[in-house]
Amino acid sequence: MPYFANVVESKLKERGIKLYDKVAKLGSDADYCGIGEEYAEKGEFKNCKNAYYLGGGTGIADAIKLKGRLIPFDEIKDWIAKTWELKSEDGLSLERYTSASGIQFIFSLNSGLTIEKLNEKGYFPLRF
Repeated sequence: MPYFANVVESKLKERGIKLYDKVAKLGSDADYCGIGEEYAEKGEFKNCKNAYYLGGGTGIADAIKLKGRLIPFDEIKDWIAKTWELKSEDGLSLERYTSASGIQFIFSLNSGLTIEKLNEKGYFPLRF
């Protein structure tokens, strides 16, 4: 992992993609979703002093802004958990209920069909 950014840069260069600058570091997708919401033209964190962002897709991305500052969850883990760490009453991660693979997993549990069978039959989350 220490050289992963170098590998990414090399692969991009092979494909003719030029970077403005070197990749400084890899980080948390949750932290980066917050940065996107703060600085994107229509970002939801713009003009907010305190806000919590929860986004779904392949998994959960959450971000928090307190007193006008984006705060990485790793800095505040002693008093707030990341959404993917939270569990429902049945012990499943909340991400199981919001990510595509998690939704398929829940459907598999409730239908009695294995994920392999669901895939064979073309039962994917967008179809549920």
